[in-house]
Amino acid sequence: MPRVLLILLLLSPVTLWGQDMSSNIVAPARQTADYLFKACTASALTPSGRHRRQYCAGYLAGVKETLRVVTPSEADFCPTREVTTRALSSIYTRHMASHTESTGQPAAAVAAAALREAFPCASE
Repeated sequence: MPRVLLILLLLSPVTLWGQDMSSNIVAPARQTADYLFKACTASALTPSGRHRRQYCAGYLAGVKETLRVVTPSEADFCPTREVTTRALSSIYTRHMASHTESTGQPAAAVAAAALREAFPCASE
């Protein structure tokens, strides 16, 4: 019996590691807007759906921060400080729903366009 438990304990990390490695995560450089849209709209009722939604939220938060840092002096992106990751996801999914021609474009470019559209700077 102890021998069976030892074998199970030794195999469990391999099994868990194999499950992590078999996910279909796409490298951001190749990620399409449609792939990110599907992640943002995944079901919140399943663990994999929740994981995909978290990925979406983190991705969009990264795009937002990149825009904020890279274009501080340009007058095309002025986010509010209190924007939530849920709001970012909502902005992106609404943008994709009205710009269906963007599905094959790079996710980061479409996300940046959606955020710039949602957070324009006030005209002086």
